[in-house]
Amino acid sequence: MRHFNILEIVMVIIFGTNIWSCSDSETPTGPKDLEPTGYRAAFIPMAVGNSWTYVDSLFTSSDTMTEFYTVSISDFRTDTLGTWWTFHNIRYTGSSEFMVRNDSVYNLQHNSVTWVASLEYVPPPSTDTAVFTSLFGGDASVQKSVFSITHDFSTPAGNFDSCASYTSNISNMSRVEILRAGVGIVGLDLQVIGVWHNRVRLLEYTIKH
Repeated sequence: MRHFNILEIVMVIIFGTNIWSCSDSETPTGPKDLEPTGYRAAFIPMAVGNSWTYVDSLFTSSDTMTEFYTVSISDFRTDTLGTWWTFHNIRYTGSSEFMVRNDSVYNLQHNSVTWVASLEYVPPPSTDTAVFTSLFGGDASVQKSVFSITHDFSTPAGNFDSCASYTSNISNMSRVEILRAGVGIVGLDLQVIGVWHNRVRLLEYTIKH
């Protein structure tokens, strides 16, 4: 099993993007008019042109830094598993690929040998908390828990009801993602208690229907 140093963990968690991109040997993308349209109302809506802009605040004991960034779906391709959509973060080099399958969302990751599909998000249970296993770096198992939020979640883009909270821990860092079905990620909190807290909130978004 691969071991990660703290720099790798911080780079992947804070930047929110994979450093890997698909090789040229992968199945090529089809013509844009063949893009599947049946996932535009999915748990995370999938369509080229969808975009989400966030306000990103980093709090430390001595300083506060605020930035803005946009994540957009820039492309898609189809392989034997189905259709993968490419999510591009304009701040950083690289991209991440996601697929919707059976109401869940998978992320394409690469371990030391091959590409693997990591389960990232599942629909929350109506009551209680569900636990499932995801991956970090393609081969390190990460336990995630999910539950439904009973109150509205406030962001600069508005208040969102019926959200789900996804919690995981890697090393000494906690990660809490807030997802609204049909919209996408509306909030993210990363924290090392007593050291730093990274708070991300949705500012605006564009979704094709």
